[in-house]
Amino acid sequence: MKPFKAYTIYLSCNMYSDVPKEKYLYSKDYPMEYYYLDKCIAEPDTFRLLCDEAKKAGIDTLVVFAGDGVRYDSHPEIALPGAWSKKELVSCLEYARSLELELVPHLNFSAARDVWMGEYSRMVSTDEYYAFCADIIKETCEIFLGPKYFHLGMDDEYMEYQLKYDYMAARGDKLFIHDLKFLVEQCRKCGATPWVSCDFAHEYSHLFKDAVDEDIPVVGGTAVWNNMHGSKPKPESEKVSLKAVAGMGYGLICNMSCWSNSSGPEYVTSFAKNNLPKDQIKGFAITPFLVCCDENKHKLIYEILHGVRAINDFGKEA
Repeated sequence: MKPFKAYTIYLSCNMYSDVPKEKYLYSKDYPMEYYYLDKCIAEPDTFRLLCDEAKKAGIDTLVVFAGDGVRYDSHPEIALPGAWSKKELVSCLEYARSLELELVPHLNFSAARDVWMGEYSRMVSTDEYYAFCADIIKETCEIFLGPKYFHLGMDDEYMEYQLKYDYMAARGDKLFIHDLKFLVEQCRKCGATPWVSCDFAHEYSHLFKDAVDEDIPVVGGTAVWNNMHGSKPKPESEKVSLKAVAGMGYGLICNMSCWSNSSGPEYVTSFAKNNLPKDQIKGFAITPFLVCCDENKHKLIYEILHGVRAINDFGKEA
């Protein structure tokens, strides 16, 4: 079976900082400014446009990060001003489904990527936190009509990724495993197989096999290209950990992006070709890290076209 081609649409990018734009200081370590947006700027028309462009380009899977960009019945308190109603989201999902795009919900539960949770991002591993996570996974699966997969994220849970945050948090290995297993259980209750990041294998590769069920696809790859232009040592360790989890027999999903380097997709496919077992690569996921709004549409479409071209070239060479 050929690897699937996925594209991620973001209703919110409130994963990367809890500091608003006016207080966020640009750092040369990051080629793109990451800051907290205090309102939802995602647009349904742009969502549908991206669905059309993705389908035309050959994308078969659509990953959708809603986060605080939708007003959930169970937890409306996390919704941003201007957040979509569930009806608006369902309408867009129906449109994607009409194009025969497989839908994968994405909510990132890493303590370094959970600003979208609002007040619950400061309650990690408490009873209130577990109740919130269970509620939001269940409702999301209902909105997506029982998806086959659910992307849990769980990447970058290290303090160095949070140095610009007002509030920093990271779980130790045992607590991380406990919470990961809890989140996996919530997905399975809804009939969904989770995707999880390979990042836990950075420092705890010896625990990965016990922490992650063998049927769970493992996501990794963005750090492969991020490492090409001055990032900290952690991305280099993702190369090691991604190969390590491949050696454990897991199915692999390779993330790619032009986020800070237009050659990003080529770096990922080259790394995959030369370092990963071809039969374990389940798919490639194009991740633009930009909210779906008219202002961003040209960059978002570029990500689709560039990513698909790199994936197609990989297929020719494989």
